[in-house]
Amino acid sequence: MYNWLFFLHITGLVVWIGSLTVLFVLLATMSKKTNLIGSVTEFALIDSTVKIVRWLTNPGALVVLLTGIFMIMEMGLMGQDKPFWLRFMEETGGLIIILSIVLLAIQNRRIRKYLIEMKRDHAPFEKVRRILSQYVAMMAGSVVLALVVVYVVSMKYA
Repeated sequence: MYNWLFFLHITGLVVWIGSLTVLFVLLATMSKKTNLIGSVTEFALIDSTVKIVRWLTNPGALVVLLTGIFMIMEMGLMGQDKPFWLRFMEETGGLIIILSIVLLAIQNRRIRKYLIEMKRDHAPFEKVRRILSQYVAMMAGSVVLALVVVYVVSMKYA
């Protein structure tokens, strides 16, 4: 059972960090192309990004969180003295995942709301641009913090 959970844990980690990295690079690159701002292509791209975060990235993070909890239970280390790397993965990693899911979900809602407003009222793109810059920063922060946890955990084997 543990091996299956470990496989799902690593798969969820790859999906979560990988999709966030790709979306971060895509949105950061797009924001530098000022001639695309407010175009139909950009509107579709942002809408697709929001859907990817909702249906792929956040579920990937949730898989990492849940399989991590079950793996620790399977190891029988609940409430016992744990090595630093395991405590760090459990506490810091869990916090990063929860914050990432919640903050990206909130930004998703804000972006969707403004995109609908833009489409309906032909509102200026500046509101979405500001939220997008926060969104990109959250994605980058989530990736960096997740990689810090992966680094600390991987050093246990060194």
